[in-house]
Amino acid sequence: MLDATAKSRRHGSRFVLGLLVAVALFAGWQAQELDTVQTRKAYVGMYAHGRWDDRLAAAFKVARPPSAKSATIPFWRSWLGDEPVDFIVLPKAAVTGELEEGSTLFPEARIYRQAAGGAILEK
Repeated sequence: MLDATAKSRRHGSRFVLGLLVAVALFAGWQAQELDTVQTRKAYVGMYAHGRWDDRLAAAFKVARPPSAKSATIPFWRSWLGDEPVDFIVLPKAAVTGELEEGSTLFPEARIYRQAAGGAILEK
């Protein structure tokens, strides 16, 4: 009888330990997703709020054209405050690294770059 009680306790301890590991993994994943959301917001904010010079900030646009098919992001990102972006137009002075960073952070968006003559070029 004593062996059955000890086995029951051991089984309960393993269950609690497994549950604790699952919760820790979920929390770590959510922290990573939250960091991604904050990085995306910072990327948009760097341009939209004029950390570059104001002429470049004015040339930058993040928009959703009403006629275009809307981009989507996973529902949990929406819960964390993220928003889908259909396309991004970077200013003329944007360098290749910034284009690549935009592509990495916004896989759902098309990245465009403003050319010297004012034309919009796809990345």
